[in-house]
Amino acid sequence: MAAPHEAPSPALAPPPGNPRFPLFDGLRAIAALGVLTFHSFELSGKLGLGLSGRFAEVAVNGVLLFFVISGFLLYRPYVAAHSHGHGGPSRARYARRRALRIVPAYWTVLTLLAIYPGIRGVFSGDWWRYYGFLQLYSGRTLGGGIQVAWTLSVEVSFYVASHREGPQRQLSLIHI
Repeated sequence: MAAPHEAPSPALAPPPGNPRFPLFDGLRAIAALGVLTFHSFELSGKLGLGLSGRFAEVAVNGVLLFFVISGFLLYRPYVAAHSHGHGGPSRARYARRRALRIVPAYWTVLTLLAIYPGIRGVFSGDWWRYYGFLQLYSGRTLGGGIQVAWTLSVEVSFYVASHREGPQRQLSLIHI
């Protein structure tokens, strides 16, 4: 175990110029557990049934908390750069780092869940939609794969739509 005064490993270190908010890690963990609990009970049909099912209904607030925390952490570097008169962070670099963190785990889980319990569609002719985060954009694939991965489809769409770097594009994000 690392001593408290040692620097984190490079894999855990935030990008240069972006502070780490250690207390948010715990909040994000609580929110992620809420998301997992809600979706598990929803998919099993146990949502609202019994004491644990009623607790799982409240866990939906984990989704909201997770989105609020993520929004703050994602938007903060743009606000900080704008307040210091600098251009915003590189979305291409961020998207690359994000892809390296998310894609291998997502593809692994998607493949394993397609094998067992056998979520539908993944091994069909539309496989490329599921592995390319495009299942949200076709009526044929909307209900297949990992249904709650719709947020990843939206995230990928954001990166594609905002791929052009430049001051005009960055300023438009500040004024949303």
